Amino acid sequence: MKRTPVNRRCVAVGVGAMALLLATACTPPGQDEQDASEVEPIIEPVTPEEIADLGDIELDVWAEAGEEETLNAFVPQFEERYPNVTVQVSVRSIDDLVTTVVNALSGEDPPDVAQGNQGFGTDGALVEAGLIRPLEDLAEVYGWNESFSDQLLGPMRWEGDGSQFRAGDLYGVSPVANNIGVFYNADVLDDAGVDVPTTFGELEDALAAVESNGDLPIVLGNAEQWPALHVYGALLGSFADADEVNEWVSGTDGATFETDDNLDAAQRLADWTEAGYFGQAYNSVGVDDAAARFGAGEGAFMIAGDWYAPAVIEGGGDQFGFIAPPEGPSGSLASIGSVSFPWHISSHTDAEPAAIAFVAEMNSVDNSLLLAEANRIPVQAGDDVESPGPMAADLTAVNEALMAADGQIDYLDWATPDLYSTFGSELQSLMAGRIDPSDFLAAIQADWDDFHEER
Repeated sequence: MKRTPVNRRCVAVGVGAMALLLATACTPPGQDEQDASEVEPIIEPVTPEEIADLGDIELDVWAEAGEEETLNAFVPQFEERYPNVTVQVSVRSIDDLVTTVVNALSGEDPPDVAQGNQGFGTDGALVEAGLIRPLEDLAEVYGWNESFSDQLLGPMRWEGDGSQFRAGDLYGVSPVANNIGVFYNADVLDDAGVDVPTTFGELEDALAAVESNGDLPIVLGNAEQWPALHVYGALLGSFADADEVNEWVSGTDGATFETDDNLDAAQRLADWTEAGYFGQAYNSVGVDDAAARFGAGEGAFMIAGDWYAPAVIEGGGDQFGFIAPPEGPSGSLASIGSVSFPWHISSHTDAEPAAIAFVAEMNSVDNSLLLAEANRIPVQAGDDVESPGPMAADLTAVNEALMAADGQIDYLDWATPDLYSTFGSELQSLMAGRIDPSDFLAAIQADWDDFHEER
């Protein structure tokens, strides 16, 4: 809600340990870290009368860019239900959001509602500094504990000091499931004489056939560095056990990244790069440009998050589809997956009833139709929700299959505040041949060890 100018002295300097320091250093004057016991819990849904009592207000909302289409439909409906509320949305790229939201929420004029990111790098810092409101009471009142699985809510539960997730109170919620999978162009595969792969072996045969046919096997835009992590995560789905990887992400004592399965996945990524399956200029192409190129017909596959489906099918055509990473040596179906960026409520908002209503209605079953129409996967779908096309049906089928197999692997960079950047740089070195797969694993494990020794 608009109040006073933001404290510009708190400058964003990136993700990692420094964010934890800034979160505390930039806490607004007179605002101490918030304990869950200090929150006055609600016992029933907020009412239009409570929101009307706020008077004419602006509700300040920060969101990741992938929410824009959904918010363009949702916000006018919200403002119609609550005519005294004007929603001001600030849409930010992934990199911009995760590097600025901690400082924004610690400023003198924080957003009332903001998306964060699971893991120690962003949400851990927000919880530790007391910048976001616990939502355990909302989960009870709005039924999230029943409508969302423990698997999906777990990464958004935190100890109050930010020391551990999958424990303690709920601090965020998201209505959208997302998974890393494999987009394919059936026309390019047909030209190469291969079918849509159903096993990892068939995938590798298809890559070789497409390359021999003169087409690009895999479209990758890695200028931002994190897209390569999603490719590696999909490979882990074919090689590694999801539970074992998740234990490492959550900081289980004795867990290690230096396993044979992780090494095999890293070796495959290096082999694919050396074989030219990603082309030569992937580090100079942005991820959005890569999705647009793939949607325009370039390449046979794109290994990426399902949220790129609208960009892929924007030009029309039914040659595109989406599958889970094909089952490989692990013998099980798995991939990186979770819910999308969690919605948080500022612990210092002075428009709490409106903020609660915004987050609750964004995460309600009544909003699932808007999500489906945007080719997104609602965690809870209403009876009137049908897949609006073949691509949406593919996204839903992949999510259901991964959930049924208990095969969602946590995003690897959640494991420490600095792994987002460490993975990016080390994967670039691995793919360029500057380090070998064992060196890559050792660098990742060293980051993990350093963080957990300090913790």
